[in-house]
Formats: sequence, structure tokens, C-alpha cells
Amino acid sequence: SEDFNISGQTVTAGIDYSWSAVGYIGYVFGLDKRNLIKLGAGYNSFHVFAESQGIKDSDSTGDVRTFVGYERAFVGNWNLRLEANYIKVEGSDGSMATIGLAYQF
Repeated sequence: SEDFNISGQTVTAGIDYSWSAVGYIGYVFGLDKRNLIKLGAGYNSFHVFAESQGIKDSDSTGDVRTFVGYERAFVGNWNLRLEANYIKVEGSDGSMATIGLAYQF
């Protein structure tokens, strides 16, 4: 959470929790079949709150999420993952890129 000063009043606001559900399709390619390009879409939901002078309010909101990604299987069951995400929530939108490691069981 963060504190904001609005007209001399301190307001604390933040996100209590968020969740998402996404699905994707992908295409495996390369001579060794260790590359994957994928496209996906889904839904994101956020539960937000604000509090000032003992008064607290909260709301849930959500909207569309889309992404494109690439994975490369490189050693045993380990994959390197790159992803670009677009997220829209009630008229506001944003994007983010992620990189990570994944282990396949």
C-alpha cells in the first residue's frame, strides 16, 4: 500500500489481492523442437482499497489481459521464458515484460 496526501488528508491505498485466468496457444519449432512461441488472452481481477481517517472503502475490478511469449528448453527440464503482457482495467491500460525460469515436472 501507499500513502497519498490529498488536500491535507492522508489517504492509504493499495491492492489487497489479484488473480488471473489465461489460456494460450503455441507453436513448437526448430530442428531440436525446443523453441515455443505462444499467444494468449484472459481475464485479470484486482481487489483494491483506500482508507482515510478511519473510513475504508474497497472494490473489485477486472478486465482483459493478452500476451505473446517465447520459451526455450535449454537443460533437462528447465525452460527460459520471455513474455510481453498488455493489461486493460476499466479504461486504463499498461504493458509489462517478464523473464523467468520454469521447471517441467
